[in-house]
Amino acid sequence: MSQSHHQQAWFRGVSFKYLTVDVLKRSLILSIIIGAILTLLNQPSAIFGQVELKLLPTIFMFITPFIVITLSQLVANEQARIHEANGQKRSRNISFVNILVNHNVVPRALIIAVVMGLINCILMGLISLYENESLSLLSTSLVVQFFILPLIFGGLSQTLTLKRQFKLAVKAST
Repeated sequence: MSQSHHQQAWFRGVSFKYLTVDVLKRSLILSIIIGAILTLLNQPSAIFGQVELKLLPTIFMFITPFIVITLSQLVANEQARIHEANGQKRSRNISFVNILVNHNVVPRALIIAVVMGLINCILMGLISLYENESLSLLSTSLVVQFFILPLIFGGLSQTLTLKRQFKLAVKAST
């Protein structure tokens, strides 16, 4: 498979043929943990009852990781399928850093992060304009989180999924 065709092929991995209960379970568990941590970090006064909880930003803190992690797993599963179809054998002990650097994880995570960041900014901006007639809900730190955190979580999720798929492929071939 040519490099150009290979780079285009990964995006087709956002198909739902890899959407399984296990993928959804991992996404849900991780998004609950991540959402709780982000809510605690972003709204500690609300958590401890000093001010009212901002419901919409809180919802975004849970939904965004769920979507990013789910999409990342789907894309990584497709990437693993491409490797297998091309006869590329992987060792069971391939390192996390090797997968992250050598399997196009960062560009895919970056694309997902930019798309999710833009969607979140647009939605939060519209909600803020509707509720407050200003962009007061769209703080700089929230905008940064909308882009940076999906990049981090997407990269981690893709790398761990690829590592898991490579181990399964080695196990199946023995």
